[in-house]
Amino acid sequence: MPEFTKRLLMPVYQCDGTDILDVAATSETAIEAARTERKPVAIVFSNLTRRFGHAATDRQAAYLSTSDIQAAADTNPLEFACHRLVSLGVTTYEQLHRLYTEIDAKVQAAFQSAATERKIETREEVIASTAQPLAAFVPRTPDTKASPEAFPDVMRKHMTRVIVEQLEANPNMVYIGEVWFAIVVVCCLMFVIGHGSHSGIE
Repeated sequence: MPEFTKRLLMPVYQCDGTDILDVAATSETAIEAARTERKPVAIVFSNLTRRFGHAATDRQAAYLSTSDIQAAADTNPLEFACHRLVSLGVTTYEQLHRLYTEIDAKVQAAFQSAATERKIETREEVIASTAQPLAAFVPRTPDTKASPEAFPDVMRKHMTRVIVEQLEANPNMVYIGEVWFAIVVVCCLMFVIGHGSHSGIE
């Protein structure tokens, strides 16, 4: 790991992924540094295991022993986080169970609603639901040059702006990125407990 972090060529912050307070404090420090210096930083979360296979086609038995697979499945970062919060008096197991039950009910209701929707059955329907209309093509002439002031921001800002515009314009659109599910759940849990509601998870 030290050799890997050296190759990142940026400040690296490390924390215990099973310690919710360490995750929160380290993330806050790293984010503040990135915003202040306006430079990228990296956060390395240690002690996090992949509890299950990467996908249905991931045959872990081909490269892990039965005991290794079971040990990973028995390691639950969210369970550690809940225990830590309860031990600090931030919340109770009763409150966490109630929150879990509320979220589970919403997920089940959403699943049932989606299950009753009409299924896309033809190629034309697939294309109509996923393809964007072609923009009008305007040939460029030697006299037309892009103004340097027209696109002053870096590419990632333009990409984020386009994603936000499309999400606002299309209520049936969902943005999915690759993240560690355990960290997402922990962060959502921190938000919920800190704000006293579950609106942050919706």
